[in-house]
Amino acid sequence: MKTSESVKLISAALIKAQKEIKHAVKDATNSHLKNSYATLESVIDAAKGPLLDQEITLLQSLDNKMVTTRLQHSSGEFIESQVELLLTKQDMQGLGSAITYARRYSIAALLNMAQADDDGTTASKGPKPKEAKVVSKQPVVPKGNLPF
Repeated sequence: MKTSESVKLISAALIKAQKEIKHAVKDATNSHLKNSYATLESVIDAAKGPLLDQEITLLQSLDNKMVTTRLQHSSGEFIESQVELLLTKQDMQGLGSAITYARRYSIAALLNMAQADDDGTTASKGPKPKEAKVVSKQPVVPKGNLPF
């Protein structure tokens, strides 16, 4: 995490904003896992009003496979963090997905917003392996003449 030399004013403003910031509404459903989660838009909507009321703007940028999330106060003070993009698919769809996840989780982490969904975690683990079935068999005893 990186901060300006002083964080006195932004810290006081963030305390006030934290009193008003609610958890993001789960407004979407994962089509594969059928679980609900908060979209990037929902996370931004939950944070934007309380932050702006305290003269804090939320900025996000992309540079060199890093998403930087900055909380910038009108005083010039700031707090920011960076997240490295991890791509599971090496195409534009994979890049877009990684950027969206990084943006969403960065905002939530900086603002202490709960993210109850496990959308990314479950999806990245792949399908659950099938359990092996154990079949118990009775020993077969031949009928008739035994060789001993």
